[in-house]
Amino acid sequence: MIICIDVTCEAGHTTEVFVDSKTTTMECPVEGCEVTAKRIISPVRTSLDPISGDYPGATMKWMANREKQMAVERKAVERHGPTAAWDVARGGR
Repeated sequence: MIICIDVTCEAGHTTEVFVDSKTTTMECPVEGCEVTAKRIISPVRTSLDPISGDYPGATMKWMANREKQMAVERKAVERHGPTAAWDVARGGR
């Protein structure tokens, strides 16, 4: 089966390549580099769903951030009128 993996060579090049799933080493895919490249484990970025409640820590963090944002929006409305909250929510003011 063909998979996409990250490989790095001794010269410091790190590249994504499509290879057979059993491949562990190969010639560096960077043009002009003839050093051996080895498969590396790529870092994975995860995100927990705070809305579902399945992850209490993520839910509490979301609630705290939301309360702060609501306070900022309320303050904007008090100072500048009803359309100010929309401007703040969009990243303005």
